[in-house]
Amino acid sequence: LVQVKGYIFDDTERKKAEESLKRSEEKYHRLFEEDLTGDFIAAPNGEILECNPAFAEIYGFDDYKTALQWNISQSNSFDWPYMVTRLKREGNIKGFQSWQRRSDGLRIHVVANVVGIFDDLGELIQVKGYIFNDTERKQAEEKLANAQNQIKKILDSIQDGFFALNSYWNFIYVNQAAGEYFSAEPEDLVGENIWERFPELLGTNYETTFRRAMDEQETKYFEANDINGTGNWFGFSVYPSLDGISIYWRDINLKI
Repeated sequence: LVQVKGYIFDDTERKKAEESLKRSEEKYHRLFEEDLTGDFIAAPNGEILECNPAFAEIYGFDDYKTALQWNISQSNSFDWPYMVTRLKREGNIKGFQSWQRRSDGLRIHVVANVVGIFDDLGELIQVKGYIFNDTERKQAEEKLANAQNQIKKILDSIQDGFFALNSYWNFIYVNQAAGEYFSAEPEDLVGENIWERFPELLGTNYETTFRRAMDEQETKYFEANDINGTGNWFGFSVYPSLDGISIYWRDINLKI
């Protein structure tokens, strides 16, 4: 060997780009794996192609590798085809709520944001999604709704009048007896301002006592004639709160 002939070119930019891409991929995978949201990529038929540990935990798997052998359409046989149909038309879905079954049969409520991935021909080839388990909030919401419905049934069944006003003097609840007292359907009064709907109450004991109860945050009681002019007398109890006042009244004609 008497000579060495070579050709050298500066490869620095390519190498830096390669290392930057590698760091980005590592950062992406780290975020993907550490994300508390259930992240996944699935085929249109529901086959899981990729998922993170949070997704596996949400659906009752010991690890994400086991979850990769699952089909997400099994969680709700109706909702998955529905979402795929919408994705083909809309491209993405935000805040989709659904009751589903985990792999172990446990019922959970999830909220999902999903995005469709399409090929050059516009065909849906993958579904990318972000899911979080909303079961506790949903169960609490349903319990609250059931409790409110039960209270409403009780209040609607009593013969005495009851209604509630918020701090802006708008009706937020009216029972059946109160609706009859005001000669209106209860649902028609909800959202209405009491002073605008019934201006004849302005300047009366109704307005004075209601405002005192609201301002002083003290329970008040007064007696007044029927606003419809029938001559019947009623005893009104006004209960304040930080959000408004509640008014309960009963017929006191026997007392009078």
